[in-house]
Formats: sequence, C-alpha cells, structure tokens
Amino acid sequence: MTWYDKDWQRRAPITIDLHGGTGTIEVDTIIPREFPAFWGHVLNSGNDVRIVDASGVLLTYKLVGFDVPTRAGNIEIDNWLAPNVTRAVTAWLYWDNAAAASAASTFTIGLSPKTGIIEVGSPGTGSEHVVVARAEQAGADNSETVLSKHPDDITHIWWNCSPALLKRRTAEQESLLHEEIESATYTVLNAAGAVVGAMIDAGSMRTMHPGWVRTTIQDGVDDTNYVAKLTVSTTLGRTLTFHASIKVRIIHAPT
Repeated sequence: MTWYDKDWQRRAPITIDLHGGTGTIEVDTIIPREFPAFWGHVLNSGNDVRIVDASGVLLTYKLVGFDVPTRAGNIEIDNWLAPNVTRAVTAWLYWDNAAAASAASTFTIGLSPKTGIIEVGSPGTGSEHVVVARAEQAGADNSETVLSKHPDDITHIWWNCSPALLKRRTAEQESLLHEEIESATYTVLNAAGAVVGAMIDAGSMRTMHPGWVRTTIQDGVDDTNYVAKLTVSTTLGRTLTFHASIKVRIIHAPT
C-alpha cells in the first residue's frame, strides 16, 4: 500500500473484528500502555497521530483521554465505510512527525462501537505455532505444515504471510510495489470439508506489521485431523488462501 506520508516515521495496524458487522462502523481502540515504540516517539499533544485505512486514506478520528506522561489514551474512529463486513479488517495508526499539526475531528461516538486492537506482542512470546505461508509444491494435495494440539488447548497460530506478498524495491517511501493484508478470515474444516465452528474464535484474530496474522484454535476431538484455512485480501486486490493441517490428540505420559 501507499505509505501515508513519508514525513511520518512509524505506524502500527489496528485490527477490528467485523465478522457479522455492518458497512459503516465506529471504532474505539485503547492505546496499550506497554507500547514504548509509540509513547516514546509521539508528540505530547498527539498532533502527529493519523488514522488511515488500508489504502492510505485518512479516516475521521479523535483522541480521548490522551496523556503521554501516564501512557493513556483511546482512539475513536467515526463513520468508516469498512472494506469488508465478514472479516477482521485493518486500519493504520501513524505517528512520529515533529512538524505535524492536528488532523483530529470533533464528533460523538455511538453507544456500541467496534473494538480495535493494537497488538504489541510478537510471535514467540506465548503459546503458539508459526505457519510460513508460501506456495506449496506442484501437485501437493496435503498441507506442508502439520500442527498438534490437545483437545483442551487454546492455541495461537501465527501466519507469516510475508513470503507470499509482493515486495517493494525500496522500503516505505510511498511506494506502491508492496502489498499488505487488508482483511482476513479463517475457518477450521474437518476431514469431510465441513466447517467446525466450535474450534473457531474469530474475535481473537490480530494483524501484525508487515504481514502476520494471528488466529486462535480451540477444542477438537481426540485423534482427529482438521485443516485450518486462512484467507486474506490484500491491498493490491488479490485473495490468497493458506492451509495448515491440525492433529488433535491427547498425549499420555509414559507408564
């Protein structure tokens, strides 16, 4: 996507769960307190904050309770015509421009805004698996990645989509030669190809810059195979689908 403006040095994705949502939405996002990349480089006034969609278009937003010394504040988005209402979609928070003037608006958010999430963790910091999304071998009819879980486990799967996304020749700098994830959805299928709804927690999806998606897999029947399926829409209009095989089993201790 187009970098919003080369004078802005930093950005982070905001994930909004729109499974079963509506076309025009409002969003309320808590800025994490433990987010040093933001709090250490944003203006005390918040004037350098910008919220844009995945195409780089400025959204209508405001800051609520914003206070840099105490690392507190919310971001509210008003009247956004979201790109997809059946997926987790991404808006972008930009900051770090000492010369910026405020672009915030004045409005009153409704009673039931969607919740935006800024993910400041990263793969490798918790209980998760990592799937590298790449083209599989010609003629392959099974997923190359096989994961295992206990029926009672709630497991995070980080999908590294970066290898499948088109790259820039030069990083950032308003280049259009790089695509990113605009929205994502996932499901879990059984051996017959039917959706297993109980294993899906769509509201726990997260997007990480530049091309990572986190999904959550839960439940499952012992000694049963499933397939996790992630579908992403990109900022260049492509739809990409990736799979990982999941083996659910109870592992017994040696006797």
